[in-house]
Parts: sequence; C-alpha cells; structure tokens
Amino acid sequence: MTSFRRKLWFLPMLLALFLILIPVVATAAIPDPAFKAVNGTAIDIQFLLDHGLTMAQIKDLDYYAPVVEMLLKTGQINKDQASTLVEGLLAHRPAEAEPLKEGPAPFPPPSPRSAAGEPSTGPLKFVINNSLLDPGVTPRIIDGRVMVPARWLAEALGARVEWDGATRTIKIDDPESDSLRRQLTLLEKALTPKSPGETVQSWAAGVKNRNGAWQYALLAPALKEKCRPNYERMGWVTGVSSPWVEKYTILEQKEEPEGSWRFTVQFDLMTSTGPAGSYINHVTVQHQDGSWYITGIDSTWDQWQLKVQLQKQVEDLVARQYQHYRLLDTKIDLQSFYQSGFQAEAVYLVRVSHLLGVDTPAEWPPQKGRLHYLEENRARLTPEALRKIERQIAFWQQELQEYITEPQEANEFLKVTARFDSRGRLQKDAVQFFIEDAVGQYIPLDMNLPYFKSEAELIQQGYEEMRQLAAGAG
Repeated sequence: MTSFRRKLWFLPMLLALFLILIPVVATAAIPDPAFKAVNGTAIDIQFLLDHGLTMAQIKDLDYYAPVVEMLLKTGQINKDQASTLVEGLLAHRPAEAEPLKEGPAPFPPPSPRSAAGEPSTGPLKFVINNSLLDPGVTPRIIDGRVMVPARWLAEALGARVEWDGATRTIKIDDPESDSLRRQLTLLEKALTPKSPGETVQSWAAGVKNRNGAWQYALLAPALKEKCRPNYERMGWVTGVSSPWVEKYTILEQKEEPEGSWRFTVQFDLMTSTGPAGSYINHVTVQHQDGSWYITGIDSTWDQWQLKVQLQKQVEDLVARQYQHYRLLDTKIDLQSFYQSGFQAEAVYLVRVSHLLGVDTPAEWPPQKGRLHYLEENRARLTPEALRKIERQIAFWQQELQEYITEPQEANEFLKVTARFDSRGRLQKDAVQFFIEDAVGQYIPLDMNLPYFKSEAELIQQGYEEMRQLAAGAG
C-alpha cells in the first residue's frame, strides 16, 4: 500500500509528462482539475482521456467523468488501484469545484454492455443540425453518460478551440455567435425610434404582426432581461393565430412628471367569423442612452373597456328581444358596475320605444298561425269551438292594430354578469342576464320567452293556441 501511495503522489508528474507527448490538436488537462475558459466564462470541467483525445461529457454541462481509463489501458495501474486513484484525484480538486452529482444518470445505459462501456447493440450515431457527423472516435455511453471528443464537438458547432499549454487551459470560443450578437445590437440601435410616440407605434405594429424580435428590440435593457425567456419559449412568435389583432389604436398619451410617457393602446381582435373583442395595454416609455425605450407594459384590465364589452352584450340582447318589432328609439344607460377578479356585473336601465314590425295584424306571426288553423279546420269544428276561435282572433286583430299604429314604451332594469380572461376579453359562454321582478329582486331572464323565438316558432305557437282552444270547447 505504501508503494502505491507513493505512485499516487507521483501521478500528477507522470501525467504532465504524458501530456507533453500529446499533439496540440488532441490535448488534455487532467488529472489536476483546472478551470477551463468557454467564451470567457470559467467552467470547472473534468475530462476523460481516451486514446489521446479529450472526451467531454455533453449532457446538461455536467462534465465530470472518470479520468483513469488511460492509466488502466497503459498498464500504469490495475483495476484494484483505480478506486484509490479516484479518491486521490478528488482530494486535490479546488474547494469551490462542484461535487460529482449523484442520482439517476441522464442517459440510462443500454443492457447488456461490453467491457469497454459501449452498448452491445452497435455504435452510437451523432447528429448535429440534422447532419450525421463522424467524430473520429465512436461516441460512447459510460455510466449512463454520452462521451464525445471535446474538440470535435466544439468545432462541429462552429466554435474555435485553442490549447494554452502554459496555463493548461482549453479555450473554446464561438466567433460567429459573437459577430451575430454585435450585428443584432447595432441593428436594434439603428431601428430604435427617436420619439416616445414612434416607439409605441412600432411596438404595437410588432404585436399586430406577432413579431417578438421586433417588440424585444424596443424594450429597455432591464425589461429585455425580464421578458427574454417568454419570447424564447414562444419561438419569438407572439399571440395566437385566432383571434388575431386586426388593428390597434392609441387612445391616450400622457407625459409623466419624471419625463416618461404613458400610452393607452387598444388592440381589436378578429376571427374568421367576425370581431372577437379587444384588450388594452398601458405602455410606459422613457429616454435612455439617446433613444426612447419601453420600460413597462401593464396589461391590467381597463374598466372602461369591460363596460364597453358588457354593454355590447346588452345591445345584442335587446336586438334579439325586439327582432319582430320596429324600433323607434333605444336607450341603454349604465346604473352600476362592479368588478371582482375575473368577474364583473353591471345593471342597465333599458328603455325602448317600438311598433310591431308588420303592416297588418294578419302578418303578425302568432296571428298568422291562428288564421291558418281556422282556415284548415273550419269545416271540422263544432259551432261552439268555431265561435271561440273567431272571437279570439277578432280580439287579437283589434289589439294588434293598436300596436301597429301607436308606439309602445318598455322600461326595465337588466343586470348582466360575465367572466373575463387574463387579457380582459369577455368569455361569451359565461354571460348571464337577470331581469328585475315586481319586488325589486333580480331573477334569471327566461330565454324561452316568445320574443326570442323565430317567426316559424311563433306561427306554430298561434296555431297551437287555437288547437287547444278548440279541444277545450268540446
């Protein structure tokens, strides 16, 4: 044991001598764990030596791997001495170095395995950007982790690899990504608007076109850092295909005391079947580094916009309710509004002046059904049934003539409740209407009332009234 410990103490010198013999193209920097520079960032990386090539683990930047395979292959140590060697190497690691991770391996190894650590089912294939590449050394799975040559992997991804023998450092730089980053930065500066209004107009156009990169270029650095993960998660394509933003309008702009500007922007939505509501953003713009940038986007709901959407629901209801009438005047006045979270409710006073939507009583759908029953069954009716039906029809004839020539007034309190989504858009399937009863209580509006029915349904209703009247007359 004493002899082996002496050999372990001498091991770093032995490896250093071995590294001198390795070509620069395939250099290694172990067993003395060192901090390697990757694009200027220090990362504690341990390498596995395999046939003189640097092998780096590539899963989740977890580069820790066994370092004794070379020594085993060259016969400098045997398998019984391997565990003691690993303990010695770990003892010389920097204190701040990340410990070896425990737990399930990211790539569970296939079974069975060969003695060399390769799956018995055949060699691994390596594909980068949909191209099958040859690393020169077959990629392998060792202890559930995929291993490939570090230089080959970096160069396959377009990076430049350098070996600094003096500092025993492998340097990996990606000049293409640096160039692209500088190019994008210059483009963003060149396209940045020179006034707060232009900034918001340009940003709103980016929202309309679902262009996340366009929107991102107009954000202040702090907001960029906050929003970048969201843009990346969406693939830099914002919004949804339906409903889409049909147009945008700047409703208000105001200069704040500290010199920033606050804009209220409305986005109107559209689907293939027609308008789908709208939502509002409050955008803050500030002057930084000679240009105007967006420093805040507040998508909190605007109560005015919620009220507009609720009133539209009431207007649609009134149109359905009076579909068989000729409207002379309609007034819908908001009496109260209340919002709690995603829910809102409003009470409206609805006043309608109207006439029947026909020129003669016989054209009124229910009366049309009554007359049809009489004509169809006159010969089969008993004298008593005939008298009742003719009397009922004559009554309605007189009443309807009055409604045709004299305007009628309707006044009622109507309450509407609704739910909104996270962008303040009304959810139509959650809309409910309530009508005030005689004692001032709100009860659900019966959507089966006659005035909500179609013309065909009303004609059938008049026909059925006469049939029941005839049956009651015996």
